[in-house]
Amino acid sequence: MNERLDTHPTKLKYSNPRMNRWKSWRGNTMFAPNFDVSIYTDNCEKDLAKNIVDLIKENDVGMSSDVANSLNTTYQMQWSMYNIFSWENKEIKTLAEKIYSMYFLYMQTLNATPLEKNKLWIRGWAVVLSENESLGQHCHAFHENTYLSGNISLSDLDTTTDYWFPYLSLYFDYWRSQNTMGSMTLFPSWLEHKVDSNTTGTNRYSIGFDLFTEHSFNYIRENRNEGSEIQDVILLSKKFSDL
Repeated sequence: MNERLDTHPTKLKYSNPRMNRWKSWRGNTMFAPNFDVSIYTDNCEKDLAKNIVDLIKENDVGMSSDVANSLNTTYQMQWSMYNIFSWENKEIKTLAEKIYSMYFLYMQTLNATPLEKNKLWIRGWAVVLSENESLGQHCHAFHENTYLSGNISLSDLDTTTDYWFPYLSLYFDYWRSQNTMGSMTLFPSWLEHKVDSNTTGTNRYSIGFDLFTEHSFNYIRENRNEGSEIQDVILLSKKFSDL
């Protein structure tokens, strides 16, 4: 974690220690900056994380993942052609339940209403960073239907996922989340983040995922653009109620 951001005066205090939220003060002029960054953290069992790594290896997905730096074509095609939550494995279904539980608590802590399972979609993919591979700074969505995304660490290595906060990180650096085995984060999809080069000598395994609302799917159906990779990727998603 980054002590400078964790002690910043805009960080709100919650009785739930898993909620990390920074919110701008009410502006006194129309030009005052406005931000609201919320990151929820949780964990899944290490045995579950290890079993999912075995599934990733068996299915041979997630390699050549230096997306933001090299735009590796093989990885890009692979990443956009499957949904790990469509796999018929008990471990994947257990993980989906844990994600929904985390989402439910995240929304409740924000005093927001969680969507029911039949109104919420998920798509996920594996990311395997080998020696010297990294993930450049990126976000998962920044349009009017943007919802939530998450990361799940499946390795116990000395690496972090680094989050870039609007207005704050330029002066107070990234907020860094330690990648311990089974650690999970949930955050707005527009929040930029990165992973520095893996110099541990061991492959770094993780899962990224996006959550979509019913409105997103209705929007795509009403504004279908055949051949749109972004729309095709979203349509790979599964409803939680179908998992």
